[in-house]
Amino acid sequence: FNIGGIYSSQTQYSHALKYYQQALLIFRELNNHTGEGIVLNNIGQDHYKQNQYSQALSYFQQALEVRRKLGDSAGQGESLNNIGTVHHQQGQYSQALGYYRQALAINRATKNRSAEGVTLNNIGNIYHIRNEYLQSLEYYRQALIISRETSEIVLQGEVLNSIGGVYQRQGE
Repeated sequence: FNIGGIYSSQTQYSHALKYYQQALLIFRELNNHTGEGIVLNNIGQDHYKQNQYSQALSYFQQALEVRRKLGDSAGQGESLNNIGTVHHQQGQYSQALGYYRQALAINRATKNRSAEGVTLNNIGNIYHIRNEYLQSLEYYRQALIISRETSEIVLQGEVLNSIGGVYQRQGE
């Protein structure tokens, strides 16, 4: 599935999906459920990047199911966050928040600080959209602390930009 990843990074999603589907068949034949979960997630990501949200959601849910059966907590956190992101993009904020909260609990339990920072930022974004600025700022501040601890420079930039957006919307 590395070939699929290369095509995906070059935004050649149709080629990527072709290789991911081949990898998925092989992993299923070999009963390699770890590989299956990863590839299902990758397929979901490529559909998501193409705004094909129903397909993305289907693959993310399949990945979540495989990862639950494996007891792959980190993978479950990733899948839950991805499912939340699809709902977020579709304007289904309550559903997104529910998935993000599940992901956050797992990320904290597994001490996956990078994933925790991303999920906190995503939750902050939901509250920002809902004009719940104090809540959004609280989640953004937590995400910022973690992004600095983990040296996640891109996330730091995203969070700082979002904090500025909150203050701008409040007229400060």
